[in-house]
Amino acid sequence: AQLEKPHFIATLSQLYLRSDIDVGDVYLWEVERLSKYFPSEGSGIENVMSALSEAGCEDDRRAKYNKLIGDHECILANIRRKPGDSSDSTSESTSTAAYIRAGPREKLH
Repeated sequence: AQLEKPHFIATLSQLYLRSDIDVGDVYLWEVERLSKYFPSEGSGIENVMSALSEAGCEDDRRAKYNKLIGDHECILANIRRKPGDSSDSTSESTSTAAYIRAGPREKLH
């Protein structure tokens, strides 16, 4: 979602778009999946919070996750940038490493 400029936050701070700071290329580290080595035994089983669900209850009373994490959601590793660091500059291009975001997935493995 695009924020209007300035955007007021609860603390009345102002948020501005800085077009002179660029993240550049993002390289996502791959993580090996258990499904590469083992067949899934949970085919068709919905990933729910078992600690908050009653055993054997119907779907209405099962505690579901608010958000399931996608395979390409990531956490940026080296996010420090300064004005002028740009992938468009003639100097060394700006790039960032990223790690797969932890959290509940649609498929358990």
